[in-house]
Amino acid sequence: MKLKALILCFLLLAGCSTTRPAGLGNSKYAFNRHVDVYVIPLDGVPDEFSKMIAEEIRKQHALHTKTVTRISLSKSMYDPNWNQYMSNRIADEAFKLTNKFQDKHDKTFLLVITNLDINAEGSHARYNYATHFNHLSVVSTARIDPKNIGEQENEQLKKARLFKLINKAIGQQVYGYAASSDIRSVMYSPITSLQDLDKMGSAFTGSEQRAQP
Repeated sequence: MKLKALILCFLLLAGCSTTRPAGLGNSKYAFNRHVDVYVIPLDGVPDEFSKMIAEEIRKQHALHTKTVTRISLSKSMYDPNWNQYMSNRIADEAFKLTNKFQDKHDKTFLLVITNLDINAEGSHARYNYATHFNHLSVVSTARIDPKNIGEQENEQLKKARLFKLINKAIGQQVYGYAASSDIRSVMYSPITSLQDLDKMGSAFTGSEQRAQP
């Protein structure tokens, strides 16, 4: 009887041991889940602002979004001939920063946020609200912030404009949508003025077309 009792006790203890992790936190959230979007602030963008952007992307798109350490400004990003920062040079630094990130996947979208005036080398535009590269967009608040153009401060309007640019970038970079001539769609293009930006829609209409590969 004593031997049987010892064997039974051993089996019970063995059944209680497990190699599975403890059931802590949100069981639906995988610790090794790949990141869909990285929000990367450039120097001058407050941490709280980039965190707000990441949280809003999660809410609107249910994409796994993270903020990372801001990119430091360097003299090489600035072009004195244009008196602007070159978005392609900013993009190079963002690619370097995230190159070794382990939780990226082959379609992870890098969203760089800056409050500086940007343009792109080779561009025929006077400025860019946003510049898009392969899996990366640089979005600037410099020309969408009312106080920067001599108007009364209006954070709500600034945020509305910003998320039109961000959602358009997500539409292009994550969902693969093409530019649209429909002013009701957030994929509307080209955006040549604040009037265009304010008039265009803030969401997808369902009429968007996939971009040709």
